[in-house]
Amino acid sequence: AVSWPAPAATLQQGTTRPPAPTKTPTPRPSATPKPTATPVPLPASVQLPVLMYHYISVPPAKADKYRLDLSVTPEDFEAQLKYLKESGFTTVSKGKVLPEKPIVLTFDDGHRDAYTHAFPLLKKYSMKGTFFIVTDFINYKDPQYLTWEMVKEMSRAGMSIESHSRTHKDMRKRNNAFL
Repeated sequence: AVSWPAPAATLQQGTTRPPAPTKTPTPRPSATPKPTATPVPLPASVQLPVLMYHYISVPPAKADKYRLDLSVTPEDFEAQLKYLKESGFTTVSKGKVLPEKPIVLTFDDGHRDAYTHAFPLLKKYSMKGTFFIVTDFINYKDPQYLTWEMVKEMSRAGMSIESHSRTHKDMRKRNNAFL
């Protein structure tokens, strides 16, 4: 057992008694650590803007408020990409060293216009996007959504394809068995 020294008692104002001698713990040999890559320190914080899109298309005539609110026309999307490119932004995805002005472009749900409108414009401006797809929409061949061939082509072109669930059900208040 190791005993730590008791605090020095004050004898008179401004003077102290030296601590009593104690046993010094004997160091135990430890395993020699294996060499590893030198870790790179991470910055304390990074400003990484994320722009999230749903539809890159003109909403249909009888669109509800959600479709209207979640839509960006292809012309406006192209203007945004042009601005980002001219302003020196670089699109990034996971697992990359961040450039000076990184930005993430995400596309939710896997709508067909992600392929017909967003994908060609991203290629035109040499940018990458992260596409969050709902797999059942593709599996059931819903014509409003991507096909697996489209997903594969986008992935081969450097786009990141991620899961946005299988069914797009509301996951709030769901128990673990359901999840």
